[in-house]
Amino acid sequence: LAMVAFIAGQAIEQLFIHTGRYRAVVDTAPDGVVTVDADGAIESVNPAVECLFGYSADDLIGRNIRMLMPELGEGESSGGNFFGAGRETVALRKNGSMLPIQISGGAFELDGERHFTGIVRDITQRKRYETELKQLNQTLEKRVQQRTEHVQLLQDVAVIANEADTAEWAMQAALARICGHMDWPVGHVYWRSGDRPDEFVDTGIWELRDADAYDELVTTSRMLAFRPGKGTISRVADRGEAEWNESLKSDTDLVRRKVLLDCGLRASM
Repeated sequence: LAMVAFIAGQAIEQLFIHTGRYRAVVDTAPDGVVTVDADGAIESVNPAVECLFGYSADDLIGRNIRMLMPELGEGESSGGNFFGAGRETVALRKNGSMLPIQISGGAFELDGERHFTGIVRDITQRKRYETELKQLNQTLEKRVQQRTEHVQLLQDVAVIANEADTAEWAMQAALARICGHMDWPVGHVYWRSGDRPDEFVDTGIWELRDADAYDELVTTSRMLAFRPGKGTISRVADRGEAEWNESLKSDTDLVRRKVLLDCGLRASM
């Protein structure tokens, strides 16, 4: 009897030791650990689950796992069906915010009843990286596409220049191709006057998305000549460099400022 008592005592002692070790591991685990019964009722949670979801253990024990994972269907929230090998889903915190998680686990039997333990991992940071990587790839693909389209534009304009019978035809065709590529509503060509090399005059070469909408602009431009010292055309001619004007409204030096704004134009190049 003494030996039986001794062996029983050793077994009980080992049980407490292993139980204590198990609790120590579970309670200090960085990932959430949740145990449910065959009906999906929560039996235990570790501190990481409380931290992840904002609930206390008392708030959770006895409640169905769907309280934390509302996306689970009726059949999934029982029998441990929601535990998979690294299944990803969206969980719900106490404050109503959504939490992307990865959950995996397995089953065990105790007193003839099946129970399930799940490991819950917050994958918010990983999802953020995946989104950023996807956006980066999309940006790179878009840049490659734009670069390809720009190269094609240059090739097309070169072909136009080589095949043109006159400078006027080359300008008209190139202007149409450029405005189409850039989605510009208005394109117009001025060039140096044959009588006065310092003066730029209207060529009558236009590319207009809506001719009626820009009739006033065409009429006004036909009567103007640009000389050094005033306006975008003159500045570009003086410096020999392209100029982007992102706000026609704030550029008081524009010769055609009023008519440009009246036509609904806001920027120029």
